[in-house]
Amino acid sequence: MPDPDVVIEIDRATVTRDRTALVRDVSWRVELDERWVVIGPNGAGKTTLVNLAAARLYPSRGTVHVLGEKLGRVNINELRTRLGITTAAL
Repeated sequence: MPDPDVVIEIDRATVTRDRTALVRDVSWRVELDERWVVIGPNGAGKTTLVNLAAARLYPSRGTVHVLGEKLGRVNINELRTRLGITTAAL
């Protein structure tokens, strides 16, 4: 049974494209009452991390749970109706 206070749980996730790891072995847990800002240099994997958390991207390895649902085992279209994302690009 997932913890209802955890909204995002990324466990040892790696995202690989063309044999290049965009993020490697990342773990991150966000609880209901927390607010986070992700900062870092260009190419550090910020956008990839946020895309994992927003269920816009699947990990190549590791697991991602969003709102108690495991990516790959949930209807992603239904899950996305419960999510919101904002970026400077918007």
